[in-house]
Amino acid sequence: MLEALLTTLNSTEMRSLQEIALTLHISTETAKAGLEFLEHQGYIKKTVSPPSCPGKSCYGCNGCSSILPLPLMWEKI
Repeated sequence: MLEALLTTLNSTEMRSLQEIALTLHISTETAKAGLEFLEHQGYIKKTVSPPSCPGKSCYGCNGCSSILPLPLMWEKI
């Protein structure tokens, strides 16, 4: 599963937890555990979706159409 997480993050710059879970057909809890492990190992990092987000249809992201805080995203280092 860890390799699948890294492969998923290789395909785009950033992804939300929900998007990763849906892509890999796993629960958000399982995805979060794997992502946190990879973060502690130095492979990935958490970041916030930038205001210049390309406007893709991010799963679980309201950043482009909401005044709510931008979601946490994950990216490969």
